[in-house]
Amino acid sequence: MAYTYKSVTADCIVITREAEPRVLLIQRGNPPFKGAWAFPGGFMDMDETTEQCAIRELEEETGLRVLDMHQIGAYSKVDRDPRGTITVAYTTTYYSRMRKSTKTGHFILTIYGI
Repeated sequence: MAYTYKSVTADCIVITREAEPRVLLIQRGNPPFKGAWAFPGGFMDMDETTEQCAIRELEEETGLRVLDMHQIGAYSKVDRDPRGTITVAYTTTYYSRMRKSTKTGHFILTIYGI
């Protein structure tokens, strides 16, 4: 029997530690959903865990470096992403001011009142 494998991605939900917490989003630079706002994340490399992937992607896309991540779920609904990916989501908190990434040019948006 032949097997078809799905790609695995990891997303990171970053919440600030402030009186009014904010959530970090990036504006997608590639299809699908180019230009849409999303949580930082991306495809897992073959030699890393999903947690390592979330940490790496967060740093690559935003310049933020965090070490403490907490898995909050895995999402695999067949039609939720046109690429057919399985996504593992993580959350972390961040204590400093969010800024525009100097590495990739992605933009960071803050949302109030979470």
